[in-house]
Amino acid sequence: ADTVVQQRESKQANLLVTVSLKGIGISGIHEKPKEVYYVFLSNVTMEYFTSQIDQTMKLRVQQFQIDNQLYGTPYSVVLSSKSNLQNFIDFSISRDKSSHSYSFKYAKLSIVDLDVELDLEFLMHALHMYYTTQHYFTEQKEIHSDTLLIEKSSGLPKLSQKQLESTDSIYIQTLKIDATQLSLSFARQSEGFDTTDLNKSSMHRILKVISRLPFSIEQSSVKLSEYPRKHVFGTTDELMDDLWDHYWNGFLPQLFRLFTGAVIKKGVSLFKGKFRSHKSRIRLPRQIGQDKILTNYDLAKASGQNILYTLEKGRYKNQYYSFHCLPDGKSCLLVTNELLFYLKPGNNNWQLNWMIPIEQMQPHLDVDAGTNVITVYVKEKAGKNILRTIKCSDEKTLQFVYGKLKVLTTALISHGQLVSNISDPSILKFLSS
Repeated sequence: ADTVVQQRESKQANLLVTVSLKGIGISGIHEKPKEVYYVFLSNVTMEYFTSQIDQTMKLRVQQFQIDNQLYGTPYSVVLSSKSNLQNFIDFSISRDKSSHSYSFKYAKLSIVDLDVELDLEFLMHALHMYYTTQHYFTEQKEIHSDTLLIEKSSGLPKLSQKQLESTDSIYIQTLKIDATQLSLSFARQSEGFDTTDLNKSSMHRILKVISRLPFSIEQSSVKLSEYPRKHVFGTTDELMDDLWDHYWNGFLPQLFRLFTGAVIKKGVSLFKGKFRSHKSRIRLPRQIGQDKILTNYDLAKASGQNILYTLEKGRYKNQYYSFHCLPDGKSCLLVTNELLFYLKPGNNNWQLNWMIPIEQMQPHLDVDAGTNVITVYVKEKAGKNILRTIKCSDEKTLQFVYGKLKVLTTALISHGQLVSNISDPSILKFLSS
């Protein structure tokens, strides 16, 4: 009875720490710069428990999603859970205080079934980012042992004191990663596929081979089998290698069967058209201006860039967004580094009403305070002026829009003529304010 009481007392918490975060967002920015992906985690909870005999850490993530931030992609969401009724991740790990710091009693990981939707352009950008930045985050360390030691029998492997005290090695008595199911979709090309960076990537040969495959996949099932291990000892690098071998050896044959058609499954087909994601992004892609300076995420600027990049099926993706507003609450006035757009609402998108190059704008603007209309004069090549009108909802909006347009007709005048490209930092700052 005394022994049971002592065990219960030793199990009582000396320290219990709980950390809860409502959400975490991580942006993956290409060196151009260009936002490639956005990772979002919601309702993240971490618990740390320590008693006289052991230490335990638990991590739960309710939602996890990776968005594809490239425009023209067939899939706007790269990875997400198939069900919101379960936590996306449940992870727990525990160690006995009597053992050395890198010895654990158990480690367990559970992940819900996943939807994975990839296209070649996203894959190219993601791999390029990985291979060009990995040297910033990893260190080349000398590996002291050759292979990961996994004992199938019970009991601690016979290890030397030097091995037990090694800070490069870990020991896990019981390691388990539950099985999970993937619903895999893959499009071998996307709209406006750019091969510029493909030739620079160390993976360009593999990616070029993938780009020539005549197959695409839509919502085909791939199973990642359970990873159970007993008495694991080795370096973290060796453990990662064993994990990779386990999942890759199980995943590759399934992938091979899908692409070759050796096993006919629903969802495998020749690439004949465009696939569209059935899920929506957490947020719109980040706006990055002509100056290439990264700033805090701004929803208004991201919305304006989204209007520009999706206008007429991406025809103006080479332009840089500067400013936009809704003068009358319906139509959209959009300014880029070279063009002035006046858009009208269409069926689930914006449609071009009129568009003029900034360099063709005349310095003079007419303002009718009675009707809240601004008239823009455009000089044609034949020498004649064309009038373009912008209707505003009220006097305050009229003054606001007039102030923005006045920047284009006065501050951009250089030696009596308008410059053809907005690049001055002070002008860009005023337009975006």
